[in-house]
Amino acid sequence: QLIAARVLDDAGDVQQNLDCDKPVNLELMFQINNQLPGLYGYLEISKSDGTVVMVSDSLDTQPNPLDNLDAGRYSINILIPARTLGPGDYNVYLNFTSRAASKFNVDSPGIVLSFSLSDYTSVRGSDRPGFFSTLLSWNVIKQLPR
Repeated sequence: QLIAARVLDDAGDVQQNLDCDKPVNLELMFQINNQLPGLYGYLEISKSDGTVVMVSDSLDTQPNPLDNLDAGRYSINILIPARTLGPGDYNVYLNFTSRAASKFNVDSPGIVLSFSLSDYTSVRGSDRPGFFSTLLSWNVIKQLPR
């Protein structure tokens, strides 16, 4: 069961307005009441208009860190690297499921966080369209005459 969720900047401070040049840390605090095999988390990041930009779940890396946790309180930190998401407003949707549960959905809190990203350093800045803010290198190589 989700207890709390926060967006943290790279200094560990709670923020809603962040810089594209800094990582975004999603911190999720939750309670496990009973050990549950196959428990996994699903996270979806979408633009404010509902367009899904990124999906992650705890099964992306093996072993699944949520599988068979003992009863108790835990926190999950999910780090979105700097320059991954483009400038704009985002919502974070969360769901916990398990095939071993009597109901597939164990906890479905839905949209648990919102945050905004701004681009202060690139030429296009926060006017850059698209989903990503990755800055690509343009490597120019002079071609020799044939």
